[in-house]
Amino acid sequence: MFAGIVKFVLLASCVQAGNACKHNTIDQPVFREDSSMINNVTPTELTTNPWLSYYYNSQQQGRSPAGNRGSGDDQRIENRAVFSIPSMFPNRLFGNGNIANPFIFNPRSLFGKSSSSAVFPYDSCSSPNGVMGICATSGTCNQISGTASGSCAFGTVCCINIATNCGGTVSLNNTYWQSPTTGISSSTTSCALTIKLDTKLTEQPKPICQVRLNFVQFTIAQPDAQSLCTNGDFFDVGGQTNKVPTLCGDNEGQHMYLNVPSSATSPTDLELAFTFGATGATRVWNIMISMLPCEANYLAPPDCLQYFPSRSGRVSSFNWRDVAGMGTRQLANQDYSICFRRTSSNTGRLCFTPCVTVNQLAFGVSVANTIANAPAKQIGVSQGISTDCNNDFLVIPGAFDPASPTLLVANMAFDRFCGERLNPRPNNAASVTVCTMTTPFRIAYQTNGDETTTPSTDQVGNGNRGFCLNFQQ
Repeated sequence: MFAGIVKFVLLASCVQAGNACKHNTIDQPVFREDSSMINNVTPTELTTNPWLSYYYNSQQQGRSPAGNRGSGDDQRIENRAVFSIPSMFPNRLFGNGNIANPFIFNPRSLFGKSSSSAVFPYDSCSSPNGVMGICATSGTCNQISGTASGSCAFGTVCCINIATNCGGTVSLNNTYWQSPTTGISSSTTSCALTIKLDTKLTEQPKPICQVRLNFVQFTIAQPDAQSLCTNGDFFDVGGQTNKVPTLCGDNEGQHMYLNVPSSATSPTDLELAFTFGATGATRVWNIMISMLPCEANYLAPPDCLQYFPSRSGRVSSFNWRDVAGMGTRQLANQDYSICFRRTSSNTGRLCFTPCVTVNQLAFGVSVANTIANAPAKQIGVSQGISTDCNNDFLVIPGAFDPASPTLLVANMAFDRFCGERLNPRPNNAASVTVCTMTTPFRIAYQTNGDETTTPSTDQVGNGNRGFCLNFQQ
């Protein structure tokens, strides 16, 4: 008899919701970066798939169903609507429970003061053109000045939220912060946005422990001749617990994770801020803000500014781009780790191969100015000795050339790489594939503040481009 009641309730809910039963699950695919791709979407329009092509891989799995979390390659962002039976959970699905019509949806349960809440609000959703949003009633979407695009369960819509102001505050998941539609005037010195994290907010029913920033678009002034951002335009973040470097230049396709204490115990205000110098450079950005719950199995590991959950992809230093004519693109004062999720089918090896480029070096990390190595000896080759990589370097723990796995070189540190070629062999003019079997898979990038035209510790003209590497497990 109970089974018959359940079938009746399910049938009735489908009749009331129309086609909702066909669309009550919207999967958000796994993150994937490809910094080589250029996004040409203007910051204020929502065109077909403006950024998903290099952030998401629709062929990869995501979050696993309940009871099977973390298995295989599952990395789905939490976005599934939960179905409840009204007689069993009246306050979870139907607001305060309308006896006369138990299928009435209570819009106040989204952002109102009602203590009850529906099961679909706040869930992530994807519009038909690939833009991320949250599920909401059409009325609520209008109230928060969102744009309805696509549908969620029970007649709700996928609400796209965009902020284009300076000095505002956002608390909604999947919000896009875009540069002002009127542009940045010459008198504007800064533009900031506050991200409020607090479980007391109705729109954040789950404690948040990380925020991921996806740089859909990011173009401000290039660093100065010393590779410093702080003498012109720069972007920085405040309020997080992990170290985040100051950025400038071009960073489309990049991302970063911001760690915060659980918003259930320590509400946090994060601040994203652009500061502008006197230069008349083009300034445009579109940053997607994703709030990741503490219980999620797709959080980045501790102290990882960037995290790649897929088995293959592309990783590059901030401001690396294959364009002609730029004297320096490596940013000074960088110090962060990049992590890679070990897939279930992995054999225990992660390999890096320099990207194929036309205009820029795929690997160019400036070397130390040591007496034992003349500048001419270091141009176009890998590091000479281990101390060449004291100041600027990429660390690949336990790295080796798979073509010569038993290679041993006296005084050679196999974990640090610099110079203009990626190669564990000293003074070598060819880049090679470099692999590591050291787990957890993690690499580290560091540059100092001495990238000047008359350096005291770094050689001029050597490196200063950063890196672009294809990775494969």
